[in-house]
Amino acid sequence: MNAWAWSERQTSCQAAFDRFWQRLNRAAVVFNVLIKIRDLDTKLSTYVGLGQTTCGLWKGAETRAEDLVLARKLGEGFKDSLAGLYDRPEALKAGVEALQQLVGENNLLLSPSGAVARAGIDFAAKVARMRTVLITLNERLGSDTAGTRRLDARTPSRLANCCRDILARPQLLHLWCAWNRVVEEAHVVGLGVLAEALEKDSIAAKQAREAFAVNYCRWWLRAVVDGDALLRRFVSVEHEQAIEDFRHLDRVLADLARDCIRAIVRKDVPEAEETKRVSEWGVLRREMAKKRRHLPLRQLLEQLPTALPRLTPCLLMSPLSIAQYLPPGRALFDLVVFDEASQIPVWDAIGAMARGKQVVVVGDPKQLPPTNFFNRAEDEDADDTVEIGGDMESILNECLSAGLPCQRLNWHYRSRHESLIAFSNRRYYKGTLVTFPSPVTDDCAVSLHLVDHGQYDKGGSRTNQIEAKAVVADIVSHLKDPNFVASGKSVGVVTFNSQQQKLIEDLLDEERRRDTELERFFSEDLTEPVFVKNLENVQGDERDLIYFSITYGPDLSGRVSMNFGPLNRDGGERRLNVAVTRAKYGLRIFTSLLPDQIELARAPKAKGVADLKVFLDYAQRGIRALAEETTVPRGDFDSPFEEIVAAALSRRGWTVHPQVGVSAFRVDLGVVDPERPGRYLAGVECDGATYHRAATARDRDWLREQVLRGLGWRIVRTWSTDWWHDAETAAKNVDTKLRKLLEETRAERAKDELERARQEAARREAQKTASDEVMASPTGEDDNPRQHAVFPSQTADMASESAPEAAYAYRSVAQETGSAATLEATTSPDLLADGQEAALAAAIREIVAVEGPIRGDVLARRIAKRCGLYKAGSKIREKVLNVASREFTGVAEEDGVIFFWPAGTNLGQWDRFRMEVNGESRSADEISLAELAALARVVAASLAPSEDPVAVMARTMGLQRLRTVTRARLERAWETR
Repeated sequence: MNAWAWSERQTSCQAAFDRFWQRLNRAAVVFNVLIKIRDLDTKLSTYVGLGQTTCGLWKGAETRAEDLVLARKLGEGFKDSLAGLYDRPEALKAGVEALQQLVGENNLLLSPSGAVARAGIDFAAKVARMRTVLITLNERLGSDTAGTRRLDARTPSRLANCCRDILARPQLLHLWCAWNRVVEEAHVVGLGVLAEALEKDSIAAKQAREAFAVNYCRWWLRAVVDGDALLRRFVSVEHEQAIEDFRHLDRVLADLARDCIRAIVRKDVPEAEETKRVSEWGVLRREMAKKRRHLPLRQLLEQLPTALPRLTPCLLMSPLSIAQYLPPGRALFDLVVFDEASQIPVWDAIGAMARGKQVVVVGDPKQLPPTNFFNRAEDEDADDTVEIGGDMESILNECLSAGLPCQRLNWHYRSRHESLIAFSNRRYYKGTLVTFPSPVTDDCAVSLHLVDHGQYDKGGSRTNQIEAKAVVADIVSHLKDPNFVASGKSVGVVTFNSQQQKLIEDLLDEERRRDTELERFFSEDLTEPVFVKNLENVQGDERDLIYFSITYGPDLSGRVSMNFGPLNRDGGERRLNVAVTRAKYGLRIFTSLLPDQIELARAPKAKGVADLKVFLDYAQRGIRALAEETTVPRGDFDSPFEEIVAAALSRRGWTVHPQVGVSAFRVDLGVVDPERPGRYLAGVECDGATYHRAATARDRDWLREQVLRGLGWRIVRTWSTDWWHDAETAAKNVDTKLRKLLEETRAERAKDELERARQEAARREAQKTASDEVMASPTGEDDNPRQHAVFPSQTADMASESAPEAAYAYRSVAQETGSAATLEATTSPDLLADGQEAALAAAIREIVAVEGPIRGDVLARRIAKRCGLYKAGSKIREKVLNVASREFTGVAEEDGVIFFWPAGTNLGQWDRFRMEVNGESRSADEISLAELAALARVVAASLAPSEDPVAVMARTMGLQRLRTVTRARLERAWETR
C-alpha cells in the first residue's frame, strides 16, 4: 500500500474551508445590506405624500439628490429674502402667500421671459445705478468708506428722505463741508479715532475736549515713561529702600562729624603728667586744686592766652562778660555768633564784634528790641498814661539796615500745634513760616477763658485781682491733676505788666504754703520750673503750657481804657508776638476783655492794640478770624493725583481730609482715626507738588518726615508710578498699611491704659505710705533752696525705662551740666540690671566712702543718677538698700530713717560738719544726727547768750527759712551734742 499523504490532504482541506468561510462572510454582509434597504424602503414609504407637496420633486427612491440640494438653496434664499423684505408678522404672511402663488400655480411668471424676470432685471439695474449715485453722493458729502457702507445699509425710502432733508436745508451744507474738512485734518494728525467716535455718538460733543485731554495725557505719559530709563525702571520698594539707606547714612555722617569735632578738640588737651607748674596748663591745674583764694577770673584768663582756646575753643558769654573777663589783646575769634540779637544794643555788641574775624547775627526783627521800659523806678509806679522811654535800636536792625547778606530761617519747630503759631505767622510773618500740622482733626491748642466780673484797677494797683485768681486756680488744678503730672508738661505764665506778675506770684506762693505738694513744680533744680514773667522779660523762654493774663479790662465804672501800656507804643506788636509764641502744647488766655470792647478808633496809631483785638478774636473763634483779615489757603487737593488717592481710600471706608495744615507746608492727605475722630490715624504723602518742591533730598525724604513723626504723625507714602501701572493694587497697599496702623494704635492704647492703671495704683499706694517718707514736708516750709525735688505721686517703678523726651524736667542742675567734679558724672546704666550686684556694691562703697554717713534714699538717688535715671522708684530703693545693708551696718535714727556709715568709723560718732558733700549742699533731714551734733558743738563754742542756738545752726547751714520739722531735728542734735 502507498503511504497516506496526510500533509497534502490537510493543506487542501484548509484551503477549501477558508474559501467557504469567505463566501459565508460575503453572504452575511449582503444580508445586512438587504436588511438596511428593507428598513429604508419602510421609512421612505412614510413620505409618499411629499410628491404632491413638492410638485413632483419627491419621487421616493428615484428622487435625484441634486434636485433636493437646489431646492434647499432656493428655500433658504426665499427665507432670507422674506426676512429682509418684511419686518412685521402680518406683512410676512402676505408675502408668503404671494410667493406660494408665484412659485405654485403662477410659476410661468418666473420664466426668463416672464413679468417677474423682467421686473427683477429692471430692479437689479436700478440698484446698480443707485450704488453709482451713492458713490458720487459720498464723494460730494466727503464721507469715507464707512460712510458709504452706512448709506448702503439704508432702504431706498430712507435714502430718499435723507436726500430730501439735505435739499430742504442747504444752509447746513457749509457746516457739513467744514466738518468734513476737520475730519480730514483729524485723520492727518492722528485723531481719526476721535472723529469716528464723535460721528458714531460714542462720545458726546461736550465731552470731546475732556476725552482728548485725557487720552493725550495718557499718550504723553506713556511716551515720557517709556523714554526715560529711570521712570521706566522705577520700583517704589527699591526707592523707599534707597530713602531709608540715605537716612541711615545721614545719621551716621552726623555722628561721625560730632566725633571728629570732639577728637579735634581733645587732641590739643595735654595729659595731666605733661603739665608743668610754670606752664599755662600748670597755672590752670594749680587754680583748680585750690579750695580758696583763687585768682580773679580776668587775671586767670590773661595767664592762659594759648591754653584757653585749646581747652575751650567755643565760649558762651554775654557781650558784657566778654568786655569784663577777656583781655583786649586776646587773639581774635574765628567766629562770633549773636543769639537773640534783636535785644542786644549796638554799643553792647560792638566790642564783641571787634573780637571776631567773622560775625553771624541771629535774631527776629519781629520780636522785642532793646528797651528801657522797666529801667527806671518811676516807670514801675507810673500810670498807663505816662509816656515812658522808647525802644532802642538793636545790632540786628543795624545789620539789616546796612544791607548785610541775610539768610532767612523759615522752619518753625517750637509749636507742637499749628494754631499756636498761626496768628503770628499770618499777622507778622506774612505766612512765610513753614509750620507742621499736628495729627488732630480739631486743633484747639489756643483757648480763650472769659473771666466774669474781672476789673482792671487803673490808676491804682494796675492789676486785675479776679483774673489773677482765675489764672492761679486753673494752674493749681492742672498741677494737682494726676494725668497732667504724668504727661510731664511744664507751665509758664505771661502777664502784660509787672504788677499783675507780682500779684500772680504772691497768689501762687499762698497756694504753695497751703499745699506743699505744689512746691516741687517750682524747684530751681528743674529744667523747666513754673515761671511768672511779664512781656518785657519773657523772650527766650518756653513752656509746654502757657497762661496769658491780659490784665486790662473794664475799670470800676465799667469803662475800658484804650491804653494798654507798652502795646500802645511803636513796636508794641513785637511784645504781643513774643507773648503768644512761648507755648509748645497749649496757650490759655484769661481775659476780662472781649475783642468787641476794643475800640480802635480811640487808638488809631497803635498797631499793637489792633493786633491784640485780632488775637483775642482768633482765640475766641479760631482760624475764621484770620480768614476775615487775610486770605487763608483752602484745604483743597494740590494735584489730581491726590484726589484720585483720596477717592480710592474713601471708597474703602476711610475719612480723608486734603491738605491738612494752614502754612505753606501741608500734609497731602490726613486719614481720620475711625475710633478717635479727633485725631488723624496717619498722613498719606503723595509724590506730588509738595514732594517735588522740596529743596534737597534731606528736606524731602528725611527732615520733614522726622518733624512730622515728632509731632505724632504716622506717614504712609504712595507713588504715582504704582497707580499708573496698577491703581487697584496701589490702593489696596495703602489700605493695608492704614489697617495695620489702626491695629497698632489699638494695641498702643490698650497698653497705655494698662500703664495708667498701674501708675494710678502705685500713686494710691504711695499716698498711703507718704507719712512714712522722710522727704515729705508736712509744714510746707522750705529749708534749702537747692534741695532736690521729690515726686511722691510718681513712685511707680521706672528703673528699667528711660524718661520720655517730653518728660517734665526732673533732672538736677548738676546732672544737666555734667560736672566732672561729681561722682555722678560717669553713668553706669547696667548697675541695676540683674547679675550686676557686684558692680552695684562697688558703687555703693564708693559713694558711702565719700558721702557717708548718708541716708538710704539719698544713696538710692545717687545710684539712680549714675544710671542716667531721673529719680529712684520704690524698686530701685529696695534693691539699693538691700545691697547696702549687706555691705554696711545701717544706723536707724529716732524717726526710723537709716543712715549708712563709711567703713572704719565709729557708728553714731562724727567729729566734723560738712557744709557741702561732693559739691552739693544738703537739707537737714539728709544729714545724720551725729553730724548735726558736730555742728552744734562748733556753734556752742562761739554762741552768744542771747542767741537762739537752733537759728544759728540754721544760718551756718545756709538755710533761708526754718521749717518746723527742721527745727525739731536741729533741737535734737543740740541736745545730743
